[in-house]
Amino acid sequence: MIEALRLIQHRGQDGVGVWHCRDTANGFATTHQRQTGRGDPDVVRHLPDTQHMVFLAHWRYATRGGSLIADVHPILVDGGEAALAHNGQFQLWERGRGRPLSDTRLFSMRIENETSLKLGDRVFAALDGVAGAFALVAADRFGLTTACDRFGIRPLFQARYPGGMAFSSETPALQHLKCDDIEEIKPGSVTDWTAVGPIEVRSLPPAPRSSCSFESIYFHTAGGLLRGSPVAALRHRLGQLLAREHPVDGDLVVPVPKSGIDFAQGFAEQLHRVPEHAISLTADAARTFIQEAASRADAIRRKYVLNTSAIAGRSVIIVDDSLVRGATMKHLASALRHAGASQVHARIGSPRFTHPCFFGIDVPDRKELICEGRSLAEVSSLLGLDSLAFLSLAGLHDALGSEICTGCFSGRYPEGALSYSWRPCDDRADRIIAAGETDVRSTVAVLRTSTTA
Repeated sequence: MIEALRLIQHRGQDGVGVWHCRDTANGFATTHQRQTGRGDPDVVRHLPDTQHMVFLAHWRYATRGGSLIADVHPILVDGGEAALAHNGQFQLWERGRGRPLSDTRLFSMRIENETSLKLGDRVFAALDGVAGAFALVAADRFGLTTACDRFGIRPLFQARYPGGMAFSSETPALQHLKCDDIEEIKPGSVTDWTAVGPIEVRSLPPAPRSSCSFESIYFHTAGGLLRGSPVAALRHRLGQLLAREHPVDGDLVVPVPKSGIDFAQGFAEQLHRVPEHAISLTADAARTFIQEAASRADAIRRKYVLNTSAIAGRSVIIVDDSLVRGATMKHLASALRHAGASQVHARIGSPRFTHPCFFGIDVPDRKELICEGRSLAEVSSLLGLDSLAFLSLAGLHDALGSEICTGCFSGRYPEGALSYSWRPCDDRADRIIAAGETDVRSTVAVLRTSTTA
């Protein structure tokens, strides 16, 4: 279980939490443990391994606000008899008095305010009118309930686990658990599960599928699957299309590790070249995109190591997955020139990132985006590059298909996904909350009847 959690640790660096329910001689007992910061999956090492178990864990990535322990998932429901973990961003308006709460904690109150005895019925009722993006798991001693937004923006996978069922935001964790029949949960489904499988399936109103394109471009691990395709292959294809659209002469094709590697492989292959891995990561490198601005700059400076002997006197084509705020590219362009590069060209395997994301990626403000309001030449000059080019929207659709959300690139969001819902909550809801303050990027849940297959 620890290694399965490590395999999705890249999805959140603001905290880790677990909720565990077990059958004891004196009845059911629950355990709830949480940590802030990058966290340690060893938090589960000391949990008792019993014959009957419901296990829920997540890595937190806060899209708004600070890293408060109260906002680390799983969020307790019904005084700890149940728990909730959520990946995405609810579109909620709630009102009350006191200290602000996160969107997930507000949603947990919706569940508690429902009168049904069954957790799954309460989750389904609480989702009435709620838009946005979500892949969530709620758990109690009777089993699990999974729910995915009707657009399929955030991924969640199901599989048969030895002795039960397992769920995860990415497939490698399920493969490590030796699961069978791994498949993505259908958009709009709200399902109750026991260890033997689904017992009740409900459906949210249908909508055209619109999966997050940034999952394929950056967020998902290269070893995972999305819509049945290997993520590494999707990125390789994007790199090939980028080279077709924007070839450039240069001595070296250099990938930005890690997520830019497959893009660079495809880019170099299309130009009949071999990529030169002249940029490497330090041993303790963390994902800087999902860090707060105050710590991002220092982390970027510590993150990369350059092979100066390969770079000196040569023209470098640097290939990356995306260009959002520009901090990483600006640092690398300067470092490459300091290492003796004669020219630095950048090729980006996705379109210009010009609009905020409202569905769980931490880009809430257009003013943070380096491409917003600037021409291509202005961005290139600001970053210290000799040239800069991006994949087109048409190229993105060529590789990923038509059923994707391109809101951050095009400003066109899934119709109906940005409508807000308001419902009276109890006096723990503190003030009007829009679009949520914190959420998580990953969930691992396991429901089993025995410790052996």
